[in-house]
Amino acid sequence: MTAALRSLPGQPTHRAHRPVAALADPPRRVRRPRRAGTDVSRASERCGSATYRRRRAAVGLLVAGVIGSAALVAGNVLTGPGGVPASAAGAGTAPLERTVRARAGDSLWSLAEAFHGDVSVSRYVEALIARNGGTRIEAGQVVRLP
Repeated sequence: MTAALRSLPGQPTHRAHRPVAALADPPRRVRRPRRAGTDVSRASERCGSATYRRRRAAVGLLVAGVIGSAALVAGNVLTGPGGVPASAAGAGTAPLERTVRARAGDSLWSLAEAFHGDVSVSRYVEALIARNGGTRIEAGQVVRLP
């Protein structure tokens, strides 16, 4: 048996590729007949191209439907009633902060007398001190009201 250096049929002949050492007469491959329906790679050849496109479109619509349904379910799970995020469903809206700009001669006591409402003045002064970080205010300072 002698081996000859030559390229096999069907192999690239690019100059970077070198011929493969092969037998002078390689054994022939015997092709056996296959049963119908076993060759998956030729599905588009077996049925017409229109049928192939219809099947592809049906699968695409099915996948889009599944993704859309998953998005709807996720949206309902992640939001509470009224469309607010589920983590803030019971929180409601934040109350607006009331402020006043202190003028010359103002004190926390005078501001408490003006804005105390139903709360006693002494309790309102304590809330003003806690809210503004101390007892001292200056003219032009923004005082946060409780």
